[in-house]
Amino acid sequence: MVPHCSLSCVRTATYRNVPSEHSGLKKLIKLAQKRCKKTGREINLSLDHLVDVWKEQEEICRYSGVKLKLSRWNESRQDPRYLASLDRIDSNVGYIDGNVQIISLCMNYMKSTLTHKETIEFIQLIKDS
Repeated sequence: MVPHCSLSCVRTATYRNVPSEHSGLKKLIKLAQKRCKKTGREINLSLDHLVDVWKEQEEICRYSGVKLKLSRWNESRQDPRYLASLDRIDSNVGYIDGNVQIISLCMNYMKSTLTHKETIEFIQLIKDS
């Protein structure tokens, strides 16, 4: 329970800064909404779908295989190699159910606008060199 100075404060308090079980996933959706507002891309992404994706991937980056961490509301600096980031599988389509995966922020920077296939090919080039 969050401490308050009075019963009045308890009644009017908003719990926006109190982390919930899915606050990191909610943050990913919020960031995607901001990007879509700027770019005009479609966004129709439900928290339920994102929770399913997170569980299906077992918190693992699809490209690097590293265990991902969701952003914490009280941490300012986090390692991008392990920080979860929302990725559009097909970069030509918006953030919609079925077109998103959760990958490391570092991999998302690398992928940029590459297709899934191009990203896999590029990773293979890195591994082979």
